[in-house]
Amino acid sequence: MCDNSKKQNYHFNEEQKIYINSMLLKGKTPKQIKEEWPFERRSPSISKIYYLKNKVSRTGSVDQRKGQGHPVTIINSEMEENIENCIKKNYAVSLRNISRRLKISYSSVRKYLIRNRFRSYKIKNALDLTTKNFEQRIEFSDWYSSLSDKRKNLIWWSDESFIRLSSFPNRNNNRIWRKKSPSFLYRKKYSKKGIMVWCAINSEGDVLHHIFKENVTGNSYKQMLKSKFPLMKMNRYWFMQDGAGPHYSNVVKDMLNKRYPRRWIGRGSCFQSWPAKSPDLTPCDFFLWGYLKNRIQQKQPRTRQNLINIFKYEIEHIPKKFIQRACSSVEERMKKLQETKGDQIN
Repeated sequence: MCDNSKKQNYHFNEEQKIYINSMLLKGKTPKQIKEEWPFERRSPSISKIYYLKNKVSRTGSVDQRKGQGHPVTIINSEMEENIENCIKKNYAVSLRNISRRLKISYSSVRKYLIRNRFRSYKIKNALDLTTKNFEQRIEFSDWYSSLSDKRKNLIWWSDESFIRLSSFPNRNNNRIWRKKSPSFLYRKKYSKKGIMVWCAINSEGDVLHHIFKENVTGNSYKQMLKSKFPLMKMNRYWFMQDGAGPHYSNVVKDMLNKRYPRRWIGRGSCFQSWPAKSPDLTPCDFFLWGYLKNRIQQKQPRTRQNLINIFKYEIEHIPKKFIQRACSSVEERMKKLQETKGDQIN
């Protein structure tokens, strides 16, 4: 049998190790040892014999030395104190950062925190809801639940968001280590440079987008809607917008009520009002912006034009099934809203 068939794992027993060592001491070469192999088990490859020879010359023994393998960090009281001090100084510090700073393995830091009942909490934006907000949210949930499945799928969900040029956070990775759920607000500094974008999505997986050159005003928002509505086929669909200032301006409301009566959902609508402080109910907020910003952040844009190019590419290449899944999940959120009696949905 040729050597190539023997390049698989070959483990020597004690008797074979002693035999090879004794032959090497007598001046035999690995090739000779292979050819004169006295055991019933097939002979090892020449490279395996060379490996054992080098090990003996390096360690002076054919046995496996204790302590070989990946080193394990033993956490002492001083290290424990240092780990907790790192967390007290910055609750949002990452485990890898602690590991590098204290020169302790990542797994040891993580095991210590879990053993001492530390938990990783995701940072979330909490809105202070009033009694009126609860009532509006329940009212909207009741209205939405009364719709047929066909009508639920005929809504264009829209929203604006400011996408920062750099240093904007991926909130999915924003976590803090605490023994109890935090009750304080953790603030981060964000870049002031970026672009204001508007997007609308529907249950068929369609996406429309617009980039504002300046701050959004009632007039600029109105002109944008005029250019996008023909694409929305408003004689068939409904349009949803939140209660942001430009949306509530008289020029926008008058235009919507005149051109699309009983076809739009939002603050001041004569058809159906949108509940205030409800980003957890619209797929643009609970899915689209997080997905887009995460994708853009990975490509690290450095200029405004670079950011615009990346945004256009990413918005045009979102898989339709992602958008369809997000829009269809609104119904489940409305059910949870009823269960929580109007409270925010995590």
